[in-house]
Amino acid sequence: MFDSFASVLSHAAQSGHDVVIAAGSDTLTLKNTQLDKLNSHDFHFA
Repeated sequence: MFDSFASVLSHAAQSGHDVVIAAGSDTLTLKNTQLDKLNSHDFHFA
């Protein structure tokens, strides 16, 4: 679904202490994470 870090960021939002990445009805929650601390090295695209 995501092919780049920019694509991930465009679907990400800070929710309290977590980052929620949402696409359609699917969500991924990164617990105890700050959105502004994420970088492209945190993700692997295949």
